[in-house]
Amino acid sequence: MNKNPIFLLTAIFVFALAGTGYGHGLGQTVVKTVGDYHVDLEYESLELRAQEPVRMNFNIRWVDPAHKADLIFTDVWVRIIEANTGGGFDPTVFAGPISQANFGPTGMTYVFPRGGTYQVEVRFENEDKTIAESSFELTVANAPQPANAITAGFGGLVGLLIGALGVYVVMRKRV
Repeated sequence: MNKNPIFLLTAIFVFALAGTGYGHGLGQTVVKTVGDYHVDLEYESLELRAQEPVRMNFNIRWVDPAHKADLIFTDVWVRIIEANTGGGFDPTVFAGPISQANFGPTGMTYVFPRGGTYQVEVRFENEDKTIAESSFELTVANAPQPANAITAGFGGLVGLLIGALGVYVVMRKRV
């Protein structure tokens, strides 16, 4: 067993991040059935927050698992609409196509401007033909309050002390 502290810290770091690579390790998946298809919206956060980037992945698959043919799509048209005070949805805060990824999931990273309710509309297309479309309602929490100077200074001091302790431990083992 390797008792090197650098090895141990690296191993802990790698295992802590292992499931989060494609936005599904610690996040949420919302599924809607549209005709013969399941339309999925995956996002990497347990809680969506304003002013924080979030990776959203879009997927479409057959409802019947016995269906052998792959679903082929060229792009996903995505529209994000913010709820208004009258109970409807307006204005559009994002609209555009996302090409199907050559490798990994098809998705985007987005920063919601404010806390509130948003509707994410997705339409899977193959060239000019619509395969399926669906919408998802998401609740976004308000942005966290920024830390004041005392809290930031204290956090920096604690980080500096932990770093100095780590250097001391590593250097002491070498002597």
